[in-house]
Amino acid sequence: FLVKDESKSLEDIWIKIAELKKINDNDTLQYAEALLGYSELLKLEGEYIQSNHNIDQVITIKKRLLGEKHESIVECLYKRCLIYLQTAKYLEGFQLCEYVLD
Repeated sequence: FLVKDESKSLEDIWIKIAELKKINDNDTLQYAEALLGYSELLKLEGEYIQSNHNIDQVITIKKRLLGEKHESIVECLYKRCLIYLQTAKYLEGFQLCEYVLD
């Protein structure tokens, strides 16, 4: 639902995600994927801190539901690395890449 209607504002999208959270008690993959998509939109808008915060939430949910080593967790960490690169936090990005590769 995040891509179908390009005229929706970030606030409209956040309201939909909040509805998912309310319905699903913040603990489903559907909510996590919606939050991850929203994080990508925030990143495009230059809202890197909030985007990174959302990625933290997604990682927490996915670790609980899928386990620590699931490939979906690696995808989230990769997205965080991209944020570090875009915000010139090269050391943090490098350290995170090393963690992922271990």
